[in-house]
Amino acid sequence: MTVEVKLWPQVREDFRALPNDALRWEALKYIGRLREEPKLGLPLHDHPILGDLSDCRKLFLDDSPPRVSVMLLIYRLLPGEDDPKVADEASW
Repeated sequence: MTVEVKLWPQVREDFRALPNDALRWEALKYIGRLREEPKLGLPLHDHPILGDLSDCRKLFLDDSPPRVSVMLLIYRLLPGEDDPKVADEASW
């Protein structure tokens, strides 16, 4: 299964703001992997402060060792988890 990966405009800005090239490279690798492995990220749930994110998934980026910077990539599979066609990336 291959899905299209769509990036929201603010994701591009967040990508440029990542603190180092190692994290940017890791982010690019994850974006590439999402095309073939859309369920790569961990499922999110209903969050008491952020709201219901149960239709989203998350991936962590870090520049370990040591784990100094950690970034979170949030995305949603569309039209749904069962038969995704698009990984819609909302934020880092």
